[in-house]
Amino acid sequence: MNNRRYFTIFLLIFSLCALSGCIQTFGTVALPPESVEGEEATVFYDDFDEARTVAGQEKKPMLLFFYSPNCVFSQQMLKETFSDDEVTKLASQFVCVKIDESRQRKMCEEYDVKGTPTIQFMNPQGKVLLQRLTAKKSPNELLLQMQLAIESLAARGQQRL
Repeated sequence: MNNRRYFTIFLLIFSLCALSGCIQTFGTVALPPESVEGEEATVFYDDFDEARTVAGQEKKPMLLFFYSPNCVFSQQMLKETFSDDEVTKLASQFVCVKIDESRQRKMCEEYDVKGTPTIQFMNPQGKVLLQRLTAKKSPNELLLQMQLAIESLAARGQQRL
């Protein structure tokens, strides 16, 4: 009886986590190729070091988007959230970086990324701003967090807007 209760609790927790994103499922959720076609409107760097240099030169905060090509929620964010006009407009105030967990596992370990999608905001010097975002976010949810990151940076006197 006791084991059944633990199993039920575990199953409930796992189900809730699975609904919130691709936690601990790196490389396990396959999408048909046609469902991931299309360019995202937000401009992303693929090279973190280059992006960090640009962020320092332009005195812009960074938006790190940890994704998996096999994660349904990551692909939905690239296709829907990051192509939203308002998100694209505000993203121009950031240096945005896409980090593919399947190719950049070391970076995921360094930033303690447990699943995708995950978003981390950083100042131009590479220090973490705000708490990370996990799971799929709508354009409005992301816009709010982007504004908070900009305000946080401005409040610290590290950027002139």
